[in-house]
Formats: sequence, C-alpha cells, structure tokens
Amino acid sequence: METGDDGPRISVAGLCVVHQAPPPAKGLHFLTLDDEWGMINVIVSPGLVVRDGKHLHGGLVLMAEGVAQREAEVINIIPQHVGPLAT
Repeated sequence: METGDDGPRISVAGLCVVHQAPPPAKGLHFLTLDDEWGMINVIVSPGLVVRDGKHLHGGLVLMAEGVAQREAEVINIIPQHVGPLAT
C-alpha cells in the first residue's frame, strides 16, 4: 500500500455484486466488490463513469485502483481507474 496525500493508494479486485446509480447521487455510481476476505465499497465519480463505464456491470470481476478512505469501520475506495481484472 502506497500512501498518498488523500489516504493510502490501493488496488482491490473482486466480483461486482452490487452496482447502484441513484438519481439523487448526481452521477456517482456505487459498487460493492466481493472477494474471499469480504466486501469493499467503490465510489465512482461521474467522469470515471464516462471513461470506464462500459466495465461497471454487476457479475464482472473488476479491479479498482485509487485512494482508500476509512470512516469508522467502513472502507471506501475512490478509484482513478476501474476495469476488468486482467487474466
């Protein structure tokens, strides 16, 4: 894990089990990735949705690279890149 100004920079991968884009969220998309250790939240900005949106579908194994933010016991990833896990 590399530490950045906004928090640690990390890469996570998992099965996208939830993808939500509620209208009140003003273009944000909320993903939940599941791996063998548990679930992690990924909050995707509107600009990233435009760039990488073709990959943001439930049922795909995705990799998200970005900044980790922790609030109490909840960890969110604010990615700079989201895409399919390379094989």
